[in-house]
Amino acid sequence: MQKVADGDLKVRLPEKSSRLLKKPFEKFNKMAAELDSTELLKEDFVSQFSHEFKTPISSINGFANLLTDKNVPVAKKEEYAKIIAEESARLSKLSGQVMMLTNLENRSIVTKKEDVEIDEELRKTVISLLPAIEAKKLDYELNLTKLTYYTNPELLKEVWINLINNSIKFTPEGGYDFFGM
Repeated sequence: MQKVADGDLKVRLPEKSSRLLKKPFEKFNKMAAELDSTELLKEDFVSQFSHEFKTPISSINGFANLLTDKNVPVAKKEEYAKIIAEESARLSKLSGQVMMLTNLENRSIVTKKEDVEIDEELRKTVISLLPAIEAKKLDYELNLTKLTYYTNPELLKEVWINLINNSIKFTPEGGYDFFGM
């Protein structure tokens, strides 16, 4: 157990050592495997986040440099300033998401739980994102089964917003999105 506490998540206990310890050892091994999997996901997230963060910074830097060029027409400079503003907003959103994830990661217990109608919350989230759906001229279909789950509704709403925003973002203009469960 000390090895796992020190960060060695590859440690496994021999499950065939005794009948008395078989179940606790199985549960320990499952916990260690899940922690190891979580660590891999975290490393992947950090790698992808670094790339996502670097892209707008490079864009802002490039367009800011173009703004200093005296030969660039005013109309182009306005376009570049708009891109800089959009990329800055993107960075702000990314940093907010990381802060939220860090906050969630540091929470050992999810608080403020209540029964949440998952289907209704998902429907409300889609409605709140209709401007983005319509801006990309997306057709969509909601096919929801009534489902109640005991959780924190605010945290769950963040999950829905992120998932549906990504779905909108990566669906081609005029495409089709299906939201169902």
